[in-house]
Amino acid sequence: MDKDDLQLVLLGLGTLGTFILIFINLPQAINRWSPIFNSLSPAVLGWTQNLLIAGFAFATGWLLNSKLSASTETTHEVDDEEHRVEEDDEEESVDTIIGCVEVEDAVWRGVAEFSDTKVENVDVSLPPRCPKCQMEMNKESYKISNRGVPSPIRSRNTATRRLWQCPNEDCGHSSTRETGQHSTAERLFRGFVQEIVESQGKEYSLENLIERVDGEVTPQSVWIEYSQIMDNEHVSTNCFR
Repeated sequence: MDKDDLQLVLLGLGTLGTFILIFINLPQAINRWSPIFNSLSPAVLGWTQNLLIAGFAFATGWLLNSKLSASTETTHEVDDEEHRVEEDDEEESVDTIIGCVEVEDAVWRGVAEFSDTKVENVDVSLPPRCPKCQMEMNKESYKISNRGVPSPIRSRNTATRRLWQCPNEDCGHSSTRETGQHSTAERLFRGFVQEIVESQGKEYSLENLIERVDGEVTPQSVWIEYSQIMDNEHVSTNCFR
């Protein structure tokens, strides 16, 4: 039984006790004031008794109704406030960040999972994407002669050039493909996410980035806000298409 229920019980018991006391002492009051009652007609006495009973019943009902209404209103206010808090928590929380890191004219898409202020897992996908049209790029290799002219003939005077090539013929973008680019992109992305998650009170801290989002808070929208704050050549948004 909560506080409001206990108050209702006490109010009911007090009202019942008052009603009992009145009727226990009613015969004594009638005997004491019998000359006055005898001077009144039976009709007046009946109406007086009915009015007293009706007034007592009205006062009791009014008190109980006021108490119940106040208790119900308070309960509704508490429920509404808890519901608003739950909605705010759901809308303003993320445990994943999705972002783009540019390394040597190729964009790498990364996904980072975290809990509280600790990055748990980072995954940077292969292959990278074209920074212009955002299509996944292909691995290409060409033989180049010492004079810099591509040659299909294998000889001692040729070298292999490895590229990331955009498959979009209208784009034609390419970038150098070297060992270690994927590891570099993963290291950079992890560092950026750690900066977001582990910092406190900074413009790029997670809570501030969430507040900056105009609309739905998503792993991508948090990164977009981060990219608008940070002046870094490796921070990109060209992998969300």
